[in-house]
Amino acid sequence: MFEPLRVAVVGLGGLGRYHAECYRALADSRIVAVVDSSSEARDRAAAQFGVPAFASASALWPAPPQVSPAGRIDVVDVCTPTPFHHEAILAALNAGVGWIVCEKPLARTVAQAREIAAAARRTGATLFVGQVVRFFPEFIAAREAVERGDIGRPAIVRTSRRTLFPLAGWYANPEWSGGVIFDMLIHDFDWLCWCFGEVDHVYARSLTRSGVPRLDYALVTLRMASGVIAHVEGSWAHQRFSTAVEVAGDSGLLTFDGLDAAALRIQRRDDRPWVMPREAVMGSIPGGESPHFREIQHFVECIRQGLPPRVTVEDGLRAVEIATAAERSAATGRVVTIADVRER
Repeated sequence: MFEPLRVAVVGLGGLGRYHAECYRALADSRIVAVVDSSSEARDRAAAQFGVPAFASASALWPAPPQVSPAGRIDVVDVCTPTPFHHEAILAALNAGVGWIVCEKPLARTVAQAREIAAAARRTGATLFVGQVVRFFPEFIAAREAVERGDIGRPAIVRTSRRTLFPLAGWYANPEWSGGVIFDMLIHDFDWLCWCFGEVDHVYARSLTRSGVPRLDYALVTLRMASGVIAHVEGSWAHQRFSTAVEVAGDSGLLTFDGLDAAALRIQRRDDRPWVMPREAVMGSIPGGESPHFREIQHFVECIRQGLPPRVTVEDGLRAVEIATAAERSAATGRVVTIADVRER
């Protein structure tokens, strides 16, 4: 019988509090500490979970020896705003924490992401990046359909991710958030690599630095090493959240629209369409659990079974590289290669 994993959650915004609820719902884990720079947020979480609260990661792990006042900590879950991922992750790694969860993106810059990846390799820690789209049943089913050859050899992919401008004020600062490219489209970059492999070239246009308040839009074209071309659209200018995917192959077309009653539609080249109903895709998900809950559950199960997680620190670094290439392309109007990003 395993003793429950002792978890500290760093960053207590909406997602951080939700992650904490997920751990509390699992028999294999329990919250032992919460961290946030806001006294209101940490006091509320401390009362909610009945655990000590800290104002910073450095307070959670004071000067050597690196023993937390909260006692043994097995897992750290980082849900801070993007600019603070780097600091919080390195603090956990330096304190000897063996398992770390970080919300996407892994870091705000390629240099930070590389430093994190190197530190994780050096310490032997397992770092799971919360690229949660890999846990959405529709996106899993779309990948499986492509792998089965349902549409033949894939050639062109279109993805779209649209919603309102985020409520938290820090998103309006592109130096912090990276705009819609870093905060939203990084989901699609990761999913596309999961399905179709490495990216070679990136071309992007965006409104991120246009000066228009509380609005952003980006269109990014990716050329994959496999020859697949992906058009990735992101918007913070819509009144409701929606996602869509279209994958064209040499023998068919797969489409998914989050606003459609059907999860996946596949049109064969011989004009025999068929639909995979939403319930067929989602029916195997126990109790309709959220993708965020499933990713936390997956990570805890990987710890217990000694398995690598579905999303690795290298996956997180790769997504940051693609997002950085898209940022540079949008700023310069030029094509940027991933090799260019990796050389700098």
